[in-house]
Amino acid sequence: MVYVGRSGGRSRDHDASFIDPALPVARSSASAGPLGYWPSYGAITPECRRRYLEWLASGKRAPDADVGYVFLYFYGLERRLLLEEPPAEEVRTLVQELDRLRAIYAGNKSFDGYSRRLIEAVAFLQDAAASGTSSFLPDLAAPSGEMPFALKVAIAREVVSGRPLGFELAAAALFGLREFWLAHRHVLEKGRPAFLAVFRARFATAFPTGFLLRNRKDSRLQIVYRGASGGLEVDLTSRLGIKDLPDPTMLTWTKLLALSAAVAEEIVPYAKVLSYHPARANSLSGLISCPVELRGTVAPEARRWLEALPSPAAVTFGELAGHAIGTTTAKWTIRHRRQVSEALSILGYAMEPDPDDGMENIEDDTVVQVFKYPGRMRLRALEVACAAAMFVAAVGRTVDGKALVAAEHWLSMMPSRLSLTSEQTTKLRARLIWLGTKSVTLAKAKKLLGDATTEEKEFCAWSATVAAGATGNVGKPQVALLEAIHDALALPRGALYAGLHAGIGTATTAANEPILVSDEVQEALHPIPRPATAAPVDLEPSRLDRIRAETERVSVMLAEIFVEEEQSPQAPEHADGGLLAGLDVEHAALLTRLLSRAEWSREEFDRAASEIGLMPGGAMETINEWSFDHHGDAVLEDGEQVVVYRALLPTGSEAAAVE
Repeated sequence: MVYVGRSGGRSRDHDASFIDPALPVARSSASAGPLGYWPSYGAITPECRRRYLEWLASGKRAPDADVGYVFLYFYGLERRLLLEEPPAEEVRTLVQELDRLRAIYAGNKSFDGYSRRLIEAVAFLQDAAASGTSSFLPDLAAPSGEMPFALKVAIAREVVSGRPLGFELAAAALFGLREFWLAHRHVLEKGRPAFLAVFRARFATAFPTGFLLRNRKDSRLQIVYRGASGGLEVDLTSRLGIKDLPDPTMLTWTKLLALSAAVAEEIVPYAKVLSYHPARANSLSGLISCPVELRGTVAPEARRWLEALPSPAAVTFGELAGHAIGTTTAKWTIRHRRQVSEALSILGYAMEPDPDDGMENIEDDTVVQVFKYPGRMRLRALEVACAAAMFVAAVGRTVDGKALVAAEHWLSMMPSRLSLTSEQTTKLRARLIWLGTKSVTLAKAKKLLGDATTEEKEFCAWSATVAAGATGNVGKPQVALLEAIHDALALPRGALYAGLHAGIGTATTAANEPILVSDEVQEALHPIPRPATAAPVDLEPSRLDRIRAETERVSVMLAEIFVEEEQSPQAPEHADGGLLAGLDVEHAALLTRLLSRAEWSREEFDRAASEIGLMPGGAMETINEWSFDHHGDAVLEDGEQVVVYRALLPTGSEAAAVE
């Protein structure tokens, strides 16, 4: 499959592949340098000729070969197929050889493009139906940037006949319009299936009978194959007898371009996620960035997992995050919780703890509650009920084994005070389950209430009282807690005892023993004369132990509920409120240092990260994730040289970061 002989003194570029045996060949190819652009066997050095012949003799399959040698060989195949019109059997053999070469060397974009166009040209020439290509269907998955010959002819014939273009021809034409391809290349390469799915739906709506492309009399189709070998041009128009057809690239595509450009712009966020965070794109969070037409097909496994859960359901946060944002383990911050919550809300679900309530210390194995909850609107009545749930949970901690009874009774009494939907009640139930797994503090409940009205505070106190009364046994710990709640809410204790009796009277669970309520009525005391000698005090040991245990229990309980909310040990969410907002202090410090130069060696980068106390690989991932979220692309590129894309940040960012 090579040409051997002399070119007869001709200097045409398409003879570049001829192996002239009269030219010298070196004994070794060790010193062979790189080939230039458009190499020619006659112009390369004897050492390069040696290397080329060795490559041919070894089977033309060495994957690390200089692509210039592959092109030298390719020039001969190109010449044979397009200038000499070999028989059909030989054409099939040569095309198979092209396919074999592409399997090895198509990673080179230049060779990929030229070899693909040659195969398309050969197929076009061999198409027995070239005179009537109404059945032609383009490959919408193929790379593009220009229209293949067969596509041009198929579109031109539809235009001449006055028939509108169907979706496949119209979409393929878009990919072949160079200006459109270059303007939206990232979307078309990284998110083409998504683009096609949305474009197909909107094309059917905008052009229900197809897109009518109008002819222009001054447009004439010329099909010319321009080869990889410089100077090789083959006019296929006259060979095939094609005439009086318009050139589709010269016609007016305005309406189709406007529709497709709008779709491409809408796909951009999803295409970026596909490029930089493929796991996230295939999770529930992929639904956030994709157009509505794709929501039925994105993240099917995650959707099935979520929809199979009861409501509410207990799951670990690591498992939930894997389905929701494509991350299964991390140093979880409130940003992660907000991302998970946002992803759940797309499908009408929510979680407890609610990230809107602030920080919580979350680990991979922390059990959270997931439940159906359409909409994320926070009504004031629901906010007050959520705060009241914290008081109810505090009561639950004082009634061993009856926290669930207290919670369910409070929920059953809720309709008498608030009008809540079944979904909102489910949210409160999930909240109570979550609160039951941790130490509840009243400081956070007060914070959630904010500037509460007297009526709202009374509702919270009522909730705690109802919950306590539901257990059927209200002792000193419960009374002490309720009094503390009234004091914390600046409410008088006057109605507390009446409320307790009323709550106990309506409790759904009957007490097995007489109900005990500590009314704190002080008994009258009478002084007793001191005896002349101290008499031994006779106390029952069991009674003394019971009093001591009860006193310690009340003290511990009050200490727990009035402790200020503990600060989460997680790193701060924001380094500052300016350019690097969103990065914790350590990563912000590292990025500030990196922005002083455009390139760092990998060793320098690793050392800089280590000096700040960060793992280099994790630091780069964290910074790039932040950069992607805030600026739409990665600011660091990994390699032997770590490249810093300083232009990605807003104008003046370099100076601000360095200062």
